[in-house]
Amino acid sequence: MRAITGPAGLILLGVVVVLGVGYWAKNYRPEPEQPQQQSPAVSVPKPTVQNQAPAAAPATQPAAQTPPPAADPTKDLLDKRTHIDRSAGAAKTSLVTIYYADGLQQADTLQPVEVRIEQTTSLIKRTAELVVGAPEDLKLYSGVPAGTKVLSVDYNATTGVATVDLSMEMAKAQAGDVARIKAAFVYSLARVPNVKAVQLWINGRPAMLHQQEWSKPITPAELDAQNLFKTEPVLKFKP
Repeated sequence: MRAITGPAGLILLGVVVVLGVGYWAKNYRPEPEQPQQQSPAVSVPKPTVQNQAPAAAPATQPAAQTPPPAADPTKDLLDKRTHIDRSAGAAKTSLVTIYYADGLQQADTLQPVEVRIEQTTSLIKRTAELVVGAPEDLKLYSGVPAGTKVLSVDYNATTGVATVDLSMEMAKAQAGDVARIKAAFVYSLARVPNVKAVQLWINGRPAMLHQQEWSKPITPAELDAQNLFKTEPVLKFKP
């Protein structure tokens, strides 16, 4: 077969190509695209914890405790002052009132307290001994020098004067204690029935207290007139 050449041949070839392309396009049926299969979702189980102890609660600070109130030493002393017992366990007792300078107050304050003693026929002497032996542990003072002793007592029923004779230690009294000594003896002994005034001696002679001679009996009224002390109410003895 003779080849087709020349322009006519090229035209014919182009027509053939066009017809062939059209036929192919008309009859071409592409296969439907298959959908891609997705892998099934795999659920991953959550890890479980077995026998796990519960979480410990956060440590809490213990609540601050309020400390108990401190003991009041003054209250304790005041209570003990109402329990001064000098009866030495005697079956029969009585009460006497003794005037002491109060160490919890100002220097010019007297605190009378009731003291339990054994019953005695010499109430003047026993009262004088309690003045001499002031309970200084309770901050009650009489001003009497340490070591002083009651040598004897005398009572004049006609004049009502009680005379107390003390040992030589009494002569060591300090100037600031003279007024307290007078007040303690006079006010305390004047509480004894029928005692109206008090005289103090040292070793059988009128007492010389820091160059002040106790030359005559002193009554409570005379001390009151000097207005030297403030007197608190009597502390009653509590059994």
